[in-house]
Amino acid sequence: MFDYPVPKMFGASSAERMALMFSWRKRKALEPLDGLLALVVTDLQSFTSLVTKLGDSEARAWIREHNRLVRDAISQDGGREVAHTGDGVIAAFRSLNAALRCTSSIQDQLADYTRRHSERPLCARIGVHAGEPLPEDGRLFGTAVNTTVRVCNRARAGQILVTDVVRQLSLGCGFEFVEQGSAQLKGLRDDMRLYELLSERSSQLQRRSA
Repeated sequence: MFDYPVPKMFGASSAERMALMFSWRKRKALEPLDGLLALVVTDLQSFTSLVTKLGDSEARAWIREHNRLVRDAISQDGGREVAHTGDGVIAAFRSLNAALRCTSSIQDQLADYTRRHSERPLCARIGVHAGEPLPEDGRLFGTAVNTTVRVCNRARAGQILVTDVVRQLSLGCGFEFVEQGSAQLKGLRDDMRLYELLSERSSQLQRRSA
């Protein structure tokens, strides 16, 4: 049985197809987020200094462009934004592979934007973890979320850091990782091994230089 409304699409008019897609997306958005999830946290770098430099009006347009790029990527890969932090987002995915594709896409798109607009760059750090957070009123909380935030805080601008559990669960799926060693994350008892996920563009550049 299809979850996606493919059978009903056949023979439907354009307006009917749009209505079916809207209904399907609305239903998916209302489904509770529970069980094992891939969690993504993004954090836009130099936020305060650029707001001061650009002024309120230009800064608002700048952050809106960031939000659009990030949210479009999350939506396209089937994720759900569960919180907006002002200079970043927290998103959840039922598919780990989709979450990793999404983060790669975000970094490549932000890099493209920055090349075109060097005076107002969009540089973000991203953390990815997998776990079972606790759902509450459409939001998520718990150790899994806190861990993802801490992983994001360890990343550099333009970098995607993931935990070892993420790397292990995605083995054989075509993603490339570079070991970053172990780190003591604030609030967690044990050290955690971290890896950098290479974006699609970074992977291509690395293969060319090899």
